Amino acid sequence: MPNARSGKAHRFLRLLEDAGCACAAYHEANVRNLRVKRAQCDEVWSFIYAKQKNATEEQMANGAGDCWTWTCIDADTKLIISYMLGDRGASTARNFMEDVASRIANRIQLTTDGHRVYADAVESAFGSEIDYAMLVKIYGSSNEDESRCALDQGFQTAPLCAIRYRLLDYSAIRLRLMIHRF
Repeated sequence: MPNARSGKAHRFLRLLEDAGCACAAYHEANVRNLRVKRAQCDEVWSFIYAKQKNATEEQMANGAGDCWTWTCIDADTKLIISYMLGDRGASTARNFMEDVASRIANRIQLTTDGHRVYADAVESAFGSEIDYAMLVKIYGSSNEDESRCALDQGFQTAPLCAIRYRLLDYSAIRLRLMIHRF
């Protein structure tokens, strides 16, 4: 990247901003009416300027602090169905799931992690037109009695063996490595 003090840096950053806006507009216009069988959603933590615990009130007023990137990936084609930046709260989850639902044309199998806000957001966005499962990872002992899948009432579930959740783990790792480089 060019030196930040040079005029080239400003032009380079402007070019990156324009490319990002063009990609977002293309995604918004063309990633619609998808025929998806299986999708996986997850959120990845990052921060803007400073971590929330280290940011001052003035920095937070200017947008500094924790930021979550919400992603939904088609498990078969690896297409990013939807993405959103925001906090980790229920309103962001609801907006994210409504965007996911607006892009998919058929009934799907959706898998998320155990973050509790997903349950209401999925029900709000999809109603009963979804096969939904929460995959909860338990680290530590390999005792079979401790292995479980946390499911909310009212949702149909797919067998746990049919859910390939590692895709999102690898995507999150790649995203963290890319962010770390900058």
